[in-house]
Amino acid sequence: MSNRFQELLGSTPPTTVGIVALCLMIYTMQLILDLDLERFTMCPRLVLYVHEYYRIITSALFHGSLMHIGMNMLSGFHLSGLLEKRLGTVPHLVTTLGAILWTSAVYLFVAWTASSAFGYDAWMHQHSVGFSGVLFHFCVLECNLASSASRSLFGAIQIPTYLYPWALLIALQFFMPNLSFLGHLSGIVTGTLQYYGLLDVMTIGPEADNWFPFSWLAQRPGFVPAPLSDIRPFQDPSNLAHSMRGGVRTVVGMVKNLFEALVVCIFGRGHRLNANIQLPQWSFRSNTNEFPSSEGHVLGSSLEEDEEWGGLPTIASLEKGSLTSQVV
Repeated sequence: MSNRFQELLGSTPPTTVGIVALCLMIYTMQLILDLDLERFTMCPRLVLYVHEYYRIITSALFHGSLMHIGMNMLSGFHLSGLLEKRLGTVPHLVTTLGAILWTSAVYLFVAWTASSAFGYDAWMHQHSVGFSGVLFHFCVLECNLASSASRSLFGAIQIPTYLYPWALLIALQFFMPNLSFLGHLSGIVTGTLQYYGLLDVMTIGPEADNWFPFSWLAQRPGFVPAPLSDIRPFQDPSNLAHSMRGGVRTVVGMVKNLFEALVVCIFGRGHRLNANIQLPQWSFRSNTNEFPSSEGHVLGSSLEEDEEWGGLPTIASLEKGSLTSQVV
């Protein structure tokens, strides 16, 4: 068992190992010292008006329970590992540090805007904690960089890969309403901004592997050098508007199809709301062994010997992915 654990540890990239180890050490310290968790949570009112800026970082690294940190670290181990192997160890380290800062900044901005412009103060007083906002940032990057066209949401339905983080946000909030919606949303926003090149400060090239602050990482087991290709791993900012339009069209189509399916289930196929949903009507012709359709198509009672039949279409296997997360 110990040999397998050492083998797994040695094959895991160092930034991912560091993230998991740091969060586990902090949680252990919480238990031993019996720390008051509310001193380390994200609370916009305390950050903006009491100037407790340390909460921007501590809110991502502290966790509320054993199950909370367990689910986050399992998800982080998977997502962070995939992303680090794609981006490289040093770029992924910079991405992680930037994600902690930027997700907190978006969280604070949205909470302050909701309070100042709309008088909604709940987010200003809400305490949130956990690494899940950064995990959603990772999820956006990993989904957009993946080659698969769709992902399975809890094994129930297939979602276009680029919409998977949004579907996961809604599904998790529906099944576990105590999760921090704003914290997860902030991660999706910052991940999208980085992917479309609007946070280029978080994107560094292969030359960073030799920078003095990071050179020691190259000696660690599992180190992943930054790709030497000149091809940009992320999109150009001009593609963001096009992607948003495509996403809106996809969502509208999915909602329309869902509505039609519900109407069929509730009212049946004859209802005026689904009159446009029709199936071919086949009738039996008594003087032949054929079944003509109302659309002019004929189904023969048997296949001719010289007819070719390709059989049933193959079903392509689709990549599955999952993510779990708060206590925020």
